[in-house]
Amino acid sequence: MAYALFYQDQRIGAAAPTELEAWRRALHSGLITDIPVSDHRKVQVSQRGLYVKQVNEDLEHRSDRELST
Repeated sequence: MAYALFYQDQRIGAAAPTELEAWRRALHSGLITDIPVSDHRKVQVSQRGLYVKQVNEDLEHRSDRELST
């Protein structure tokens, strides 16, 4: 199971092994200033409209170099 960052249904981030790791990557890249908390739908959405959702990727077969992007 993998997670990635999205904006308006467009994927803008690399796959991460956890939802928290996807948010951390967005934080480190400067896309967000804080990791958001869940809203009433139990979906974390940033003030800029960015969100993380599950993607169909197998992270076990990817190298560490690919995961860091």
